[in-house]
Amino acid sequence: MRYSIFFLTGLLLILICSWYSIGYYHWDEQAQILEFANFKLGKTNPSHLTWEYGHGARAALLPYIIFWFIRALNLFGIYNPFTITVFIRVVTGTLAWFTNYKMCMHILSTYQTELGKKLLVLLCTILWFVPFLSVRFTPENISGICLIWGIYILLKRGTSANINNMMVGILFGICIFIRLQMLFALIGVIAWLLFYKKIKLFNFTILCLFVLVSMALNVVADSLFYGHLLFTPYNYFDVNILQHAADGYGISPWWRYIFEFIIKAVPPISLGLLLLFFIGLWKNKNSVFVWAIVPFLIAHFAISHKELRFLFPVLLLFVYICSSELDRVINKSGLPRWLKTSLIFCFVFNAPILLYRTLSPAEINVSYNRFLYNEIRTKGTPLVLLNKGLPIGQFADSTSFYESPNITPIVVEDSTQLNSYLAKTKAGLVYYIGNKLTDDSLTVNGYRKSIVYCYYPDWILKYNINNWEERTGILCVYKLIRNISPVNSNL
Repeated sequence: MRYSIFFLTGLLLILICSWYSIGYYHWDEQAQILEFANFKLGKTNPSHLTWEYGHGARAALLPYIIFWFIRALNLFGIYNPFTITVFIRVVTGTLAWFTNYKMCMHILSTYQTELGKKLLVLLCTILWFVPFLSVRFTPENISGICLIWGIYILLKRGTSANINNMMVGILFGICIFIRLQMLFALIGVIAWLLFYKKIKLFNFTILCLFVLVSMALNVVADSLFYGHLLFTPYNYFDVNILQHAADGYGISPWWRYIFEFIIKAVPPISLGLLLLFFIGLWKNKNSVFVWAIVPFLIAHFAISHKELRFLFPVLLLFVYICSSELDRVINKSGLPRWLKTSLIFCFVFNAPILLYRTLSPAEINVSYNRFLYNEIRTKGTPLVLLNKGLPIGQFADSTSFYESPNITPIVVEDSTQLNSYLAKTKAGLVYYIGNKLTDDSLTVNGYRKSIVYCYYPDWILKYNINNWEERTGILCVYKLIRNISPVNSNL
């Protein structure tokens, strides 16, 4: 196949990212999926779950999927939570890749130039944020996968066969349930079917019927999860919109998304993509991608609380529109020098960002959890946390999914309390998490110390350019071993 090398490269990047991208892009990825699943496994206290659990405002489908996935891995003797999350990312990323691959292969036939086709495949596989976001098991990513699969079935197979309408209805129902805001994108797709594709009434009825069937099945799943009958999409809407709970996380003007995308997607790449996107919207008015993304964006611009991740479900639709506009420009004007230079520069600029984002943790602090989980093998080993400038919740009981059965977390307020604890317990082995810059000089009586883990390698720490280390707050894991004949030791 002509573009196999590009797609296989994209798959390889996703598999590599699945291994290295431990942690989460946003805390909700852990708190509202992994912890909910862990609750069903009987390992997370309900009091540690987010407020959405108490309000019945989160769909149970994704936590149930993880629940059964973990049960299946347990059958093969896999219990390490960090190994489990690698498998979750591999499966999620592979599904996202396959969905993207099928859509790309279908729309390639609509492109006019060979270069435009190659650019479509490249943008969909090696654009720096594509592998990273593809491996995230989040409502945004999964709902986006369902949306693209539904649109792919409509484009590839049409609506004449009822089996196709049934599958699309099931997928669209899942979209709505796990991410209510997807309703706006689906309204655009339905409008496209009615006014542009002129779908027959009977076929449309079948599609809508199976949206309701899908949602009914989700109601059953939610009711089993929460222990009583409820409708989570309404609860989500009630709490976040009617009661303005979402506004408590911040209110932003409509242009916040544009500004944030420019910064976080990294200029000049972000600027070039935005330019192509806005022109593409105008030039491709009959595209189902445009019909889906426009009402989705309008709704999100209108909602007061804004986070860039809320737009991730339509990320690939955005890329398809950008690449389509590139193909149109190349077909009309050829490849002028300015465009060739811009493309080469952006792809070269993209490469190091792609490597960094693929090979680094999504959340650095979770790498400390992984080290401690694998390092500490003796049950009851104390892990001392100084309650000053540390993400205590990251290492204490609020992150039950990553909690090691061998670790006993101890929170102290200062070095005096630390020394008092050690003098009282006379523990032979203690692990201690501290800030490298402030805790290297901390005095611990009767113990010798060694740094056993720091995410940042020593050769990087030698170059404290513009005092980046002070601003970063670099954590280290220290091992404290009690002296047989206690003498003072500096930590």
